Amino acid sequence: MVLFLLILTSCSNQLPRPIDYQYLSSYDADFDPALLVHEKRIPHREDFIRGMDVSTYEEVILQGGRYLNEYGESEHLFSILKRAGINLIRLRLWHDPINYHPWNGGYLDLETVTRIATIAKEYGMTWLLDFHYSDTWADPGNQNKPNAWKDLSFTNLVEALRNYTFETMSHFIDLDLTPDYVQIGNEINNGMLWNDGKVYQNNQTNFTPLIQLLKSGVEAVRSTSSTTKIIIHLASSNDHLQFYNFFLAILSAGVDLDIIAGSYYSYWNGSLEEVKNNFNQLSIQFEKDILLVETAQAFTLKPNPHGINIYGSTQNLASTYPATIAGQSQLVYDTLTMMTDIAGGRGLGMVYWEPAWIPIEGIPNFTSWANQTFFTYEGQVIPSLFTFNAVK
Repeated sequence: MVLFLLILTSCSNQLPRPIDYQYLSSYDADFDPALLVHEKRIPHREDFIRGMDVSTYEEVILQGGRYLNEYGESEHLFSILKRAGINLIRLRLWHDPINYHPWNGGYLDLETVTRIATIAKEYGMTWLLDFHYSDTWADPGNQNKPNAWKDLSFTNLVEALRNYTFETMSHFIDLDLTPDYVQIGNEINNGMLWNDGKVYQNNQTNFTPLIQLLKSGVEAVRSTSSTTKIIIHLASSNDHLQFYNFFLAILSAGVDLDIIAGSYYSYWNGSLEEVKNNFNQLSIQFEKDILLVETAQAFTLKPNPHGINIYGSTQNLASTYPATIAGQSQLVYDTLTMMTDIAGGRGLGMVYWEPAWIPIEGIPNFTSWANQTFFTYEGQVIPSLFTFNAVK
């Protein structure tokens, strides 16, 4: 099948080359490019984010992965993303990564993040630094302290967080890589740096230690940069009560943040309408910008020959979007347009999680995210990526 698809090409004035979509047939037998054509939407603000978390990019390349464009030609990942309208790169930072395989926690040390942030800047993109304050993954079920901090008293832990944040920010500023946005923690619904900063434990709720930790990180960022916007991020963006109680507690205590951020995965978090209702209410209640900082959707149920995908038939039954290329495109369009409609014009945009974490032949279980990227298992771009250009 050889077709023209005008909306999916770059924004140059040149006529598009014909694209042979036969390479997608084993992933989505019913693929129809016409289903990827969406009504054009102009964002309501100049700083509207069309973002990607590409934290595993360098590891993919180091392990022999490559990225191909629509025509099967080699092209730099960031060049492909730029053509798709991406204007922000999000990068997670671990304190002292426990190994060098992303399946088990990764290699994302300061040097790695610096190299990828440098590439983002070369491509004219802004960037978001995501402090995990851990040696490995931090999320609602995992908020382990860095090994170097595990025996510190709470007072010393607060000071260690402040110093580490200050030194990291100073490092990037000295290299003219000042982060445009900084997350203080990742999906911290139940706090961070457990157990000291855990909110819910022993049948009690206590925000006080977490608030001290957050203030320490915020103060370190503010003392180094007057331009960096500070983000606090929770998972489960469909849960308004949880978001409201959390942000009421920390804002009432004086935590100085700029942006409320959330994650949304339809197969875990239900209807997008619930997310929109939550974000609208938060915008009105707290008068803060709102960012959907993580989302993703599968484009196929084709098994990954090199590992196991998190998204399978069970997740597909739970998802409000089908595991097709059109389904993935619709998720992108719906989340972007939702963010343009948030109350008060405070919808800041959307960041897609790990769109380029492709499998590597010969390395079993290198990725569990293969069918939620914007690339085939061989590394060729999928046209749903270019949906971002529809909200630009």
